[in-house]
Amino acid sequence: MAFKTLTHSFRIAGGKLLLDKMHGEMGKDLFEMAGSLGFDQSLNMDLLLRLAPERIKSGTAAAEFARFAKDAQGRIPVNVKITGTTLQPKVSVKASRTLEGAGKTFTQELMKGLAAKTTPKTKATPESTAAKADSADSAKQDAIQKGRDALKRLLGK
Repeated sequence: MAFKTLTHSFRIAGGKLLLDKMHGEMGKDLFEMAGSLGFDQSLNMDLLLRLAPERIKSGTAAAEFARFAKDAQGRIPVNVKITGTTLQPKVSVKASRTLEGAGKTFTQELMKGLAAKTTPKTKATPESTAAKADSADSAKQDAIQKGRDALKRLLGK
């Protein structure tokens, strides 16, 4: 595997190699890794792959999903858990974060679309605002006059 860059921080404690941070570039893709490798060959690693957008063929269902799942840099995050031993590793893709991110982005786009549809297309002009103010004033005056008339009838004045 060829790496463009590779930075790491690790320590040895309790019979394990503890990988605190590892970042790198593999071609156009980025990765981050943390976890432990035991001297007994046990594995417990978390790997985050950030795939380049061009990895996904456009016009496919995967491309449509990737449109919602991409991160701020336009990359598609894929979480991988590596457990077991070095002789029998168990690799599982944890899609929950990717799905969560896609769900948030989809919800945001849906809300923007709904907001755009419910926003009135006409803007208030100074004339229409003045007309509304005049009609509100006349409605107040009518209510005051009706109140005066009712008092005159009741009190006889």
